[in-house]
Amino acid sequence: AEIAGRQKAIAALQKEAPVVQAPEKLKRVESLAATLDNAWLQRKQYLTQAHQLQLLKDQARQTEDWLAAKEAFLNNDDLGDDLDAVETLIRKHAEFAKLLDSQLGRVDELERFAAGMLQDGHYDRPYIQRRLAEILARRDKLKESCTHRGEMLEQSRQLHQFLRNLSHEREWIALKMQTASDQSYRELSNLQSKIQKHAAFEAELAASKGRIDDVSNNGEELIEMGHYASKEISQHVEDLENLWRELQAAAKLRRERLQEAYQARVYLRGLDDFTAWLDDVEAQLLSEDHGRPPPTHPHAFQYTSAVPRGSQEPSLILLCTNG
Repeated sequence: AEIAGRQKAIAALQKEAPVVQAPEKLKRVESLAATLDNAWLQRKQYLTQAHQLQLLKDQARQTEDWLAAKEAFLNNDDLGDDLDAVETLIRKHAEFAKLLDSQLGRVDELERFAAGMLQDGHYDRPYIQRRLAEILARRDKLKESCTHRGEMLEQSRQLHQFLRNLSHEREWIALKMQTASDQSYRELSNLQSKIQKHAAFEAELAASKGRIDDVSNNGEELIEMGHYASKEISQHVEDLENLWRELQAAAKLRRERLQEAYQARVYLRGLDDFTAWLDDVEAQLLSEDHGRPPPTHPHAFQYTSAVPRGSQEPSLILLCTNG
């Protein structure tokens, strides 16, 4: 207002100068007026830029406080102790990421404001550039941290899903190992039924191999992807494959033992029949009635006399059938 009032006085002097014929005074007035205008404009520009700088500082401080709050949320190593906990954390992180994306505009506003100040040739250009670079760096790091935590949570979900499937198969193998390790073949009764049940058991194992392979392949895929728990996963895959091989070996051994037991039962049954036949023959031979020929076994045995190669004596050859 004072400058505007002085401008009126200067204008009046400029009008009076030709009348009083004082050109030197007129030039001096014009010079002073120009100097005053220039000084006023410079002062105005300085004050405007100072005000803008203060606004920038306030906006930068608020933005940094906001960044700090978001950084604190991401500064969390909790990846969940089980699958349900991880899925809860993933939902929360998705909500956070969505909110973060919607609020990052405040950093963009600060960047545009600072760019305008720099374009206008602000007197504190180095400070503006430094503060803007610091905030943009924190913003970029925040976005990277958000993405990284999302990836870590997804890897945690994959790990716990793998562990859940692994636990299920380990429990199943332990249950089937009880059957494969059963020694009921030592009891020779109902062997045919036991053999049939074991054949069905081995068919079940063959049909279930795909599930074991799926778990192992899933673990291998996680390892190839560079999962943070690759070492742990590798050990679990190796243990599972060892358990599966042990189960298969136990099932094979039980099948062989059942076959051996069945053969032993056939042999013992034939031996009992043969012993009974011998007892009958012996009874007939001790009998006073020598008019009848010795009895023959109706099903299991036949006998004949033969002279084996290199022998002078007849030998009794017994032919046993699986009756």
